[in-house]
Amino acid sequence: MNFLTTAIVSAFIIAAAPPPLHGQTQNDLKIRILNARNGKALKNVRASLGWLNGPISPVQKTNGDGVVVFRLPDALPRTLVPFVDSFELTICSDNIRPIDQILATGEVSENNCGKAKYGRAAEPGELTIFARHLNLFQRIYKLYY
Repeated sequence: MNFLTTAIVSAFIIAAAPPPLHGQTQNDLKIRILNARNGKALKNVRASLGWLNGPISPVQKTNGDGVVVFRLPDALPRTLVPFVDSFELTICSDNIRPIDQILATGEVSENNCGKAKYGRAAEPGELTIFARHLNLFQRIYKLYY
């Protein structure tokens, strides 16, 4: 009888366990960072998320496809701001984004620094932004100002 009780309790624990984190869930936000000049994915770029009146998420690196996935808090903010933590890069898209629209339909940001386009429509929960490399003078300016 003890074996039966253990089996039933184990079944309830397994059924109540949260889903694994390897897939994208409802509170995950995927950000794709593309080169504004040629549209190619920017690999190993350190990125983070911030929102108005809230903390900044931990910095994570993009994968080989230029994608980084962030876990959003349970109490969703209204807007978010993606950050690129790099001395060599600057974001070429509008920074402040409504989070409800991104989670519902996805969004491809406008490229303000080049002519590259993202050829596909964004998936729900995906934000595509563009960034470009700074030239030497812009890096020096960024260092001091």
